[in-house]
Amino acid sequence: MPAIIAVSGAFEFGDEKRFVDAVLGISRAIVILNSEGGNLHAALEIGRAIRLKGFETIVGDNVICASGCALVWLAGTPRTMAPRAMIGFHAASDRERNIASSGNALVGSYLNQLGLSSNAVIFITAARPESMSWLTFDLASQLGIDIRRFDLTPSTPSPPIARQPAPTPAPPPANVSLRDTVVTFLNRHYQSFNQDSYAVSAYINRTYSDVVTYFGNPRTRQQIVDENMSFISRWPARSYSVRPAQTHVSCTDYPNQCTINAVVDWTAYSAERKISSTGASSIEMVIDFSTRTPRIVREKGTVLHRNVSRH
Repeated sequence: MPAIIAVSGAFEFGDEKRFVDAVLGISRAIVILNSEGGNLHAALEIGRAIRLKGFETIVGDNVICASGCALVWLAGTPRTMAPRAMIGFHAASDRERNIASSGNALVGSYLNQLGLSSNAVIFITAARPESMSWLTFDLASQLGIDIRRFDLTPSTPSPPIARQPAPTPAPPPANVSLRDTVVTFLNRHYQSFNQDSYAVSAYINRTYSDVVTYFGNPRTRQQIVDENMSFISRWPARSYSVRPAQTHVSCTDYPNQCTINAVVDWTAYSAERKISSTGASSIEMVIDFSTRTPRIVREKGTVLHRNVSRH
């Protein structure tokens, strides 16, 4: 049986030595990760130790493994993620959160040692330090990042649940602000658009109003599905992330409508066309909370900057 090693919390300088000392006498292990990153040197050295030992790495459902933690996860043989794991990457940064070219060079060298493609390296280092590019199964496939799916969902379907009349939505709990509720909705929205075409279509049908003011024009829900399916066919691999510090919410009397203004970073990639596109957009979204399921009734956005690379 392999040993189970849990790695959680922020990486600090010196953790790499403690990790190496701890695993020195272990021949087989599964490393379970739960961290938002930390010291780059520690992360890279822990990753190298994991690759040298041939340990498996796992990120479970609804667990964040971002920044340096994601680099450690990449070293696993195999590397495993659950369907709702949140594995995120961004460029290396200095203490002022500016892009550190020397740090990115170290990350690039490390990723090459792991055998990752140049397209994968571009994706992993594309997002600015204050943002994040989230990995999905489809995106990993497009980038040639071999991963194993870890899913504990029972194979036997649950019995159908009798439908009940939709209750009037209750206001958020006293300890949760309406802004937090709306920001959570927005983050889940873009996580949904990181998925495959079937999941995106299902999400739009579940979340958008019958008719939406969509980028200045009235669109039916089906028209929005069709437009997004066309986009996905051109860009099969996509990753979106919201900048929390640049997210602003204003609401009328609850449970009516809330307007979100935010900045979203994105990466799109097409292996067939050998092209990638990264950039950021400002978005405005109006959400109606008067039904049990929040409905998007208006959406628009503007591209702030875009960089297209051919490979």
